[in-house]
Amino acid sequence: MDELLGINASLFYTRVRNRELCRENTGIVPIEQDNGLSDESSDESDGDMGDAEFESPETGDIDLDAAGGERDQAMPEDRIGNESITDETIVLQVEDLEVIQDPSTLPPTSSHTTGTRAQASKPSRRLLWNKVSDGSPSPMPTFIPSDAEVSNNSDSDAYLGNPVWYFKKFFTPEFLDSIVYQSNLYASQKNVNKPLNLTRDELEQWLGLLIHFTIIRTPQTRLHWSGELFGRYRDYTAMVMSRNRWETIKSNLHIRDNNDDINNDKLFKVRPMLDHLRKEFQKLPMQQNICIDEQMVPFKGRHQLKQYLPMKPKKWGFKIFVLADSGGLIHDFIPYTGSIQPLNKKGIPDLGASSNIVLHLAETIRNNSNHVLYFDNWFTSAPLVKHLADRGIWCCGTVRPCRLPGLKLSSDADMKKKGRGTHEEWKSSGDDREVTVVKWLDNKGVTLLSTFANSHPSHTAQRYDKTMKKVIEIPQPNIVKLYNKNMGGVDLADCLLSLYRIPVRSKKYYHKLVFHMIDMTINQAWLMYRRDYEKNKIPLEKRHSLLSFRMSLSESLIKAGKYVPKRGRPSSSPTTDDKPQKKRKQLSQVRPQNDLRLDKIGHFPEVKNPRLYCKRLGCKGRTNIRCIKCNVNLCLNDKNNCFLQFHT
Repeated sequence: MDELLGINASLFYTRVRNRELCRENTGIVPIEQDNGLSDESSDESDGDMGDAEFESPETGDIDLDAAGGERDQAMPEDRIGNESITDETIVLQVEDLEVIQDPSTLPPTSSHTTGTRAQASKPSRRLLWNKVSDGSPSPMPTFIPSDAEVSNNSDSDAYLGNPVWYFKKFFTPEFLDSIVYQSNLYASQKNVNKPLNLTRDELEQWLGLLIHFTIIRTPQTRLHWSGELFGRYRDYTAMVMSRNRWETIKSNLHIRDNNDDINNDKLFKVRPMLDHLRKEFQKLPMQQNICIDEQMVPFKGRHQLKQYLPMKPKKWGFKIFVLADSGGLIHDFIPYTGSIQPLNKKGIPDLGASSNIVLHLAETIRNNSNHVLYFDNWFTSAPLVKHLADRGIWCCGTVRPCRLPGLKLSSDADMKKKGRGTHEEWKSSGDDREVTVVKWLDNKGVTLLSTFANSHPSHTAQRYDKTMKKVIEIPQPNIVKLYNKNMGGVDLADCLLSLYRIPVRSKKYYHKLVFHMIDMTINQAWLMYRRDYEKNKIPLEKRHSLLSFRMSLSESLIKAGKYVPKRGRPSSSPTTDDKPQKKRKQLSQVRPQNDLRLDKIGHFPEVKNPRLYCKRLGCKGRTNIRCIKCNVNLCLNDKNNCFLQFHT
């Protein structure tokens, strides 16, 4: 035997046994257990592990050996020349080993890959998992903001309290002009004898009414012009635009010419709007903690891109992948169009559909700025987080155990024996980018993976215990607290969208996407408005809520810089002398926004009873002179000209 092998027989069988133990334990070598092997012998035994992860030090490509049930179909092989020798050959056919090298010295090969395939000629490094019994807290990466994020000087300071300015940062005049042009073109293509003749001012008024409908809802849009429901509200809507004109603009609203080359784009009708808003959202200053999640555009009509997500509040509709910060501010989004292609860029691997969408959205994130990215288990994989760590983007997310090759976690039943709140922690070794995996038992086991956080320091969480029938405190790892705190940015954006969603119905699928983009833009404008108010330390009671922000925005789009003549015919309701008219209680007047007050268009006085207090600041007089556009009383006599001072 010694002459055949050239090595001691006991040493040979020891190596074979070590390799069998490695396969049974799926490559796990706990830290607290001393296996009696030196570093050199451990490296040799690692050469044939069945469930380990490889990474090429030259390309960064990641290979995974077949694990678990796939080991029988795709066993790693040791190749010498043209011969292929498996582990079973080494154990059963000892007589053939006189021409075979020591198997532990042969380079490992991979039976299949995840993502881009590594070149077989380049060396690979395996990822081992070491169990951590005790550890120290890992420091949070220091955020390196950009110049725009550091600067405190902003042109928005001059426009504080002006919601329409924030809205027009996204819906720019140039973009509104393009919508006007495409809508007029589409109307002429349908019927050249019926031109739409839409203008930018009229489009802004149409948008103002659209926003107004989100505040006061009716079963049908046409009821807003109905006098049977509430006549006083009808007067405001009819004063701006007739019902037929509003519906004509809606039916001809268009974003892109139908004759353009679509290049098999299933969302070509709204592609200019999507590209424009993505470009504007990407300019917004980004905070350190950001997250990626899915968002649904509610839609139950017929379209090939309609998706069904049973775990979402709105289960049917178009799916959008969103990149947002923890406060709900959206920085990028990508609509799902049926497939997710890899990012065609040098140095970016193909890691599969769920990871590729993260790589697409991560193009918005600056490299080496220590941004922290959170996502759920549909996106998370070990190759993805390692690639992003190489770019200086740190990750944290829940992960599916099947995406952790070579790691055998404790079952939920075993952890329940130790009690609720127990956890176990593993760290990778043999790689320059350390990956931490923590499994925590709550109602059931949850597994998280991170490149910057671990289980320390431990916190407490309150849970209701059914057996004790009271609320108890259980231990909670730090990685779970960070994930729960920063992962809800997209959910917060969904919550804001659901509060005042545009209720207008339409049979055209792209109208749903257009209305969703308008709602998303309004929320973006309000969040930017709130951020500027917090930066200037303005008291909370002086800030607009989302409701008042929408009301002010609607009024500015309808009236600011526009003539708004009174429409409709006089009331034909009979009046009798024997039944005196009931005096209507006068509503309190509200000062208009500055852009409406100072536009110098259509501000005319009229005599209106009763006499009310003047709305110019500093004046305590009472007058019956009212501005027909601002709808406030202002002094206009030989002593005071508050009407002129209020509008200049």
